[in-house]
Amino acid sequence: MSEGNNQRERTNRFDCTMSFQYVKGENIFTPVRGKKPLEVTQDSDKNQIMLITPEDFKDARSDIIIKTSRHNVLIQPGSSLPVLYQNSLIIPSKKSLLKMTGAKITSCNAGIDAGVIGLPLKRDDNVTYLCYYLGSPVFLECLEKENLKDISTRFLLNHQFPVPPRDIQDIIVKLLQTIDVTINDTDRIIRRTHDALKGLLQGLFSNGVRKTAFIETEIGRIPDTWEVRSLHSLCQILKKGGTPSKSISNYWQGDIAWVAPSDIVGRKMGDDMEFVTKEAIDSAGSWIVPAKNILVVRKGDVGAAVITEEDMAIHNDIYGIIPVAELEPLYLYWYLFKKERYFTRFRYESPPTISRKELGSLLIPLPPRDEQRQIASVMNTLDKKLEHEHRYKNQMITLREVLVKSLFIDGIKK
Repeated sequence: MSEGNNQRERTNRFDCTMSFQYVKGENIFTPVRGKKPLEVTQDSDKNQIMLITPEDFKDARSDIIIKTSRHNVLIQPGSSLPVLYQNSLIIPSKKSLLKMTGAKITSCNAGIDAGVIGLPLKRDDNVTYLCYYLGSPVFLECLEKENLKDISTRFLLNHQFPVPPRDIQDIIVKLLQTIDVTINDTDRIIRRTHDALKGLLQGLFSNGVRKTAFIETEIGRIPDTWEVRSLHSLCQILKKGGTPSKSISNYWQGDIAWVAPSDIVGRKMGDDMEFVTKEAIDSAGSWIVPAKNILVVRKGDVGAAVITEEDMAIHNDIYGIIPVAELEPLYLYWYLFKKERYFTRFRYESPPTISRKELGSLLIPLPPRDEQRQIASVMNTLDKKLEHEHRYKNQMITLREVLVKSLFIDGIKK
């Protein structure tokens, strides 16, 4: 075989990059705008079909198939209501709603209400592929460039859709569906784990981890080996911090972490803390909370709490707490998390705030110290599982976003 033939064979075997063909919308589908029917009902019988409204897009959430609707409609002879066949592509006419919900596909024959656009296909394209594209950031960016709040029929007809061959469309759909299933499954696991965490919070702080008799107290039933103490009686230190002057730039060029309420994100510490000098701390009347102690927001998001991972100075809207030796900081942290409802009422104050006296008067169920450690350990284990699941879900979402942009802009290799 000649060198030229060998070169052609290598090219045919390995150089298989498939570029997208761009096709105007008018050659792909015929847009149909929904209309408000004369009469709707929530009843269902064999003579009625689903009426899909903009609200049904929200109800479907992350599912791209609309399986149920809030209303049904009776189709009578001569009715002008547009009716789409099963597996038809639909979008809301509002850009903001499309951004929130994405495009959808009908699960059965359905009428479409005002505010909904049907897109019956003219060609043998994969409807799910087009559904993914219409809900993608790529398409939404095109709408943004046109400054459209309502999606016009003219825009849809003139838009250049990236359309690979049908087999490549099918590959893209399978890939994105696999990721979506993974995201949805992980979301269900997160909800179950979160429910388990809430259940444990209620059970462990009432029943403990050992079989025992119980006693009734001012905070409810607790094991008879426990006692009830005020937070104030269990603290070596419970006091707020201070804020150095922003006008003295040298104060903000130090190496001591300084925590503001905005740095406490959920139950974790954010990554954008500022750093101050010892002189800044002294000037502001702040103080350094040693590592492995508690910070509690006193003004604003009242009750938000974290464990310090290092020595930290604090804002004047934060309390630092150093417990006495008989109270485990992690046990206290989880009890403060359990008392979310207790702190909620202070968030409705004007301004939302909790005083040192009010926080110190919080009653704490106090087990022996080794049992405190066991309770905190159980909660930490479940919390780490929940954190891992959230991280995995976010990774899948990021992967999906990257893939969507790559697939709809750059094409795919066959």
